[in-house]
Amino acid sequence: MSNLLLDIFASGIDFNLPGNGGPECLSHTSYGGRAIESTISLITFATAITAGLKGHVKPSITYSAERWKSSIVRICLLYSMLLTWVAEIGYKLVTRQFIFVVNPCHVLCMIHIYLLSNFHSQFIIFKTYLFRIHLFFLHGPLMAVIFPVTNTLFLAGEVATYWVEHVLLLTIPIFLLKHYSVPGKGLGELMNWSLMSYGIWGIYNFIFLQPLAMVTLGNLNSVLCPAITDPFRGPHYRVYALGHQLVATIVSGVFWCLFGKCDTISAKEDCNLNNIDDRNGNACEPHKNGNATKTK
Repeated sequence: MSNLLLDIFASGIDFNLPGNGGPECLSHTSYGGRAIESTISLITFATAITAGLKGHVKPSITYSAERWKSSIVRICLLYSMLLTWVAEIGYKLVTRQFIFVVNPCHVLCMIHIYLLSNFHSQFIIFKTYLFRIHLFFLHGPLMAVIFPVTNTLFLAGEVATYWVEHVLLLTIPIFLLKHYSVPGKGLGELMNWSLMSYGIWGIYNFIFLQPLAMVTLGNLNSVLCPAITDPFRGPHYRVYALGHQLVATIVSGVFWCLFGKCDTISAKEDCNLNNIDDRNGNACEPHKNGNATKTK
């Protein structure tokens, strides 16, 4: 069974392509060095998550459900991303490199599909958390555009799908910003969400992707060895990543949040749309006489 899974997930990976994986890629960092780097990194990420969770303000409001369901733009973006993601899955299955579907950009595709859908609309707080945190991850698609790695894509339309995917990843959030709230724009609040997102991003790479990469020898998100376009290539590229990924996370999140609506603004608008009250400037609830007023 394990051999069958490895055959589907990783048997098609060409280890002769630079940065694609293989024993040489794995040996870029010794096991001892990898253990030390991982320990330091995980302590850093756990500290960041803890600090962010303690300091952040929880989201508290929802969007207009009727306006959301009837949006033609939402439906077009949803099916565009869904078709693109299915194409990526198809390429990975045909080439027997299915393991690469867990790379962050492909996971962001699934997040966009989920956020654009009507699934779990009753869990709007969870979806709002997911939306806010993912804004701080959008430096990933941007880096994939600035430093594209397409030397491993050979099938017809595979490179075009790569570009369509990343263009969608950077344009769909513009639409989502109209329907989901962002954190408060004070420096402290933005830093709390930045730290929380940075920690989640790092733990996903070191706890989830790194073991998978070491088993399959696929260079998932460059956790085994640096990508051929990595400007920080060298023996300590992962240590450098601790710094530049923190900066990238903060810059990405702050940039996108500048164009969004925080809870207090969104709450007022949704109260007007749904004829409900905005309590304490955040949460809305029905008013007894049916009029939309703000509770003092």
